[in-house]
Order: sequence, then C-alpha cells, then structure tokens
Amino acid sequence: MKGKRSVSGLLVHFVAAALGAAVLFHLYWGAGGRFFSDAVIPVRQTSRGPEKVFNPSPLAALIVASYLSAIIALAYAVSWNAGVTLGAGSLRLLLGLAGGVFLLRAVGDFRYMGFFKRVRGTRFARWDTWLFSPLILFLGLACTAIAAS
Repeated sequence: MKGKRSVSGLLVHFVAAALGAAVLFHLYWGAGGRFFSDAVIPVRQTSRGPEKVFNPSPLAALIVASYLSAIIALAYAVSWNAGVTLGAGSLRLLLGLAGGVFLLRAVGDFRYMGFFKRVRGTRFARWDTWLFSPLILFLGLACTAIAAS
C-alpha cells in the first residue's frame, strides 16, 4: 500500500507542476500576453493564407486557467482523501472525468489536433505532435490513475 501511495503522490506532483505551468500561460494570455500564442492554436490553410481555427478570447483563457486549477485541487484532494464536502467518491469521479477529457483531447478531432490529426505541416501541429498530445495523454492517464487509487 505504501508503494502505491508513493506512485500516486508522484503523479499528483507531476500533474500539479504540468498544469500549474499551463495555468500560468493561460493567465498570461488572459491578461493580453502574446508570447507563444501563435503555436498553441491550430491553423488551416485558406485562400488568404493560414488562418486560426478558433480565436479564444481573454475570458476563455481565464476560464481554462480556472478549470486547470480546479483539476490540480481535485488531484490533491483525492490524493489526501479530503472528501469533506463533496465526498471522496464524488472527488474521484470528477477527477476521472477530467482525465477522460484529457484523453479525448489527446486522441483529438481527427483534423487539426491530437494524435490522429490530418493537418500536420503547421507550427501548432509540430508542437502538438511532440509536446501537447503526449503530455495531455500522460495527464489523462495520471488523473485517471489518481482517481482510481
């Protein structure tokens, strides 16, 4: 049992570190920052040249930062068995659902993002192939493993 807790504890810290970095980026973008923003949104080729698939608002970036922060809190709450208000089962369910969302994102939309994307020659696609999708897959697996522990 102790070894299981150690692995779960390591996963929680990794999830918190990775998502914490993502939270900071989203807060930066929500405040109007532009650094690296051109590499994190998929683009499509149009007759006018490359065009973003979607244009998230600063509010959307702040909502994502809040969502990711909540997942960090859930991961720690499950790890510490802190189901005081919602109950441990509800916390595990919510963290498992968040893990499922990450897994779906890793699989992708079969066009612009995820492991099975068809559009591959863009800056986003390269980052998605080598960093975003593998990291999101690992986060999805880690969240579901923590929820199941």
